[in-house]
Amino acid sequence: DLGVLNTKVAQRQLPPSVAKRLRADLASKSSADSCRRTCQVVLSFLASTGGLGSLGDEVATMSLSRYCETVLLLSEELPSTTAATEVLLCHLEAFLALLDSLTADDPFASVSSKYREDISPDLEQELLSAAPNFDLQLLLPALRSLASSLVEEHLAASEPLRDVLSYVGSDQGDIGAQPWFDTIPFGLELRHARAVHSALAASYHV
Repeated sequence: DLGVLNTKVAQRQLPPSVAKRLRADLASKSSADSCRRTCQVVLSFLASTGGLGSLGDEVATMSLSRYCETVLLLSEELPSTTAATEVLLCHLEAFLALLDSLTADDPFASVSSKYREDISPDLEQELLSAAPNFDLQLLLPALRSLASSLVEEHLAASEPLRDVLSYVGSDQGDIGAQPWFDTIPFGLELRHARAVHSALAASYHV
């Protein structure tokens, strides 16, 4: 449905300040789950609305709460003031990614053990030192997307993580085309995929 969504409503990233407030508002897993269910209903409805073309800027800039109230006629309010006032339909994909990060226990739980090795303390420090350069609203979802292709052992564990990540798509194009991509440490390999995600997710929650 997310692929269809982008053809209907052009998607944008959440402003970092809004994402930070959403994380504070939705620290409770039950609240995050509630928001996620609502977003899935909205996503499904948008995907089936209006044929194949774009629904236009008026829809894209409508708030999620207003769409729920006036179009879907949902009586349940969003359990976050920030979500109700700041999240627009053009933020739906980014909001769902944020909610996934709050509700998922471990997106790498089903990944082959060969891609779940620890990284050395020195390499982890190098990663965390570079992290302020990254757009984690793009990189974390890209790592979670990569996880789904690592359940089976098709790729060598020694493959440079940067090489594999460079072809993962986002709403702003391939991750490898982002201006900060070259600051990802060279020493990271596919065997470190889970450890990299864990380290960056933890730093993003701070």
